[in-house]
Amino acid sequence: DGSQQYGTVEGIEADKDPLAPLIQEIFGENANRCNLSWNDITEKLLPKVKEKIQNAFASKYLSAPSFEVIMTPAIINNLQTTLNHPENSQTNTYEWTSTILLKQDKTDGGSRVVVGYSEDGGAGYVDGGHREIRWDNRGFRLSVVFEK
Repeated sequence: DGSQQYGTVEGIEADKDPLAPLIQEIFGENANRCNLSWNDITEKLLPKVKEKIQNAFASKYLSAPSFEVIMTPAIINNLQTTLNHPENSQTNTYEWTSTILLKQDKTDGGSRVVVGYSEDGGAGYVDGGHREIRWDNRGFRLSVVFEK
């Protein structure tokens, strides 16, 4: 129903999600990781997350390494939720990934790979969702990718 929260196994302690304050700052006080479109996340949230990380380095007088913040790719999401956190394969939500679904001519088809949903196989389930659509049962995970 869009009220699930990340941060605890039961998903009921919203204050345990380290991204909740930033999500609510950007999308409103009732916002959480669900019911955001891929575009919402990539265009509005990811730049703010990167800025927060850079500021954390700066506050300690450290130079931040070169990095990007992305939604976790489908293959990594699947491995993480299957091998390292199998409890995440039991959720009744899908998750956006950074993996693009291409058209036959190899151009962006507008959809992104979504994974999850326990009734359809958990982390092993893969489907597509158009990047502009919000779903109340679709969340996301983030990855920090460092450049060489």
